[in-house]
Amino acid sequence: DSTLSYIDKIRKHVDDDNANTLLVPVAMYRYASTFDEQLGRIQYIDAGENFDSRVFKRLELDIYDVLCRFVMGRSGEPIRVFLSHSKRDADKQGEMLAESAKTFINNELRLSTFFDRNNILSAVPFDSQIAQNAKDGVMLVIFSNSYSSRVWCRKEITFAKEAGIPILLLFMVNGDIERVFPYVGNYPAMTFTGDWIAVIKELLRAKLKSEYAKMVLKPLADANVAFDYLTHMPEALNLAKIGKNINQVFYPEPPMPMDEEKMLRSLRPNLNFITPIRY
Repeated sequence: DSTLSYIDKIRKHVDDDNANTLLVPVAMYRYASTFDEQLGRIQYIDAGENFDSRVFKRLELDIYDVLCRFVMGRSGEPIRVFLSHSKRDADKQGEMLAESAKTFINNELRLSTFFDRNNILSAVPFDSQIAQNAKDGVMLVIFSNSYSSRVWCRKEITFAKEAGIPILLLFMVNGDIERVFPYVGNYPAMTFTGDWIAVIKELLRAKLKSEYAKMVLKPLADANVAFDYLTHMPEALNLAKIGKNINQVFYPEPPMPMDEEKMLRSLRPNLNFITPIRY
């Protein structure tokens, strides 16, 4: 009775403040959804009865997914993962990994994917479809040997950066490559070890950090027409999109290294980059 009373108290609190409070039930045994009738109407995260380290990783992933949608105000819409990859690797690694990621996401997760082979519509400009489908989503860059040499790969990641779309780089280079596209950096990166749960968890974590940064920084930037904000650490590419009337740009903690800030200041001497703590 005390447990049911406690659950009822939590539920009432959520009902009173549903704009700022989210109730996420997690089932750790098969009859969890029958424990409370009203709570049973909410879709549980199924953690199963054998709670090991892999189940915990999957639980983290599912919670990141729920929190991202809640913060975005889109609880009923799946987050879309844009799979940016090259099809011109000699070993076909970029394409094979993109296919593997697509299959895993579509079969195992409550996310959606944008994969050019299946999602590009005929007779519609390619670039506009990329812009529309990457907007508000996340981008997984499968950085294989030929990625930097492909025009549309470079366009995809440049658009994502300009639009403030969270990116995770998956490094899959074999041997040597002639040149790395200069705007690949400045985002989280990891190597693929065969565990898609770990990859997608980090991708959603990047999305949550980006959405939280937007919540914190946008009000600061809106306070003055000469202010703007970024959801990631500044880089030279951002300067092309920051208006000439802007003199202060907010970005998330931690502060960028001094040598990077010095380089940006040399390009825009009157532009100050600042984190909330330093404001």
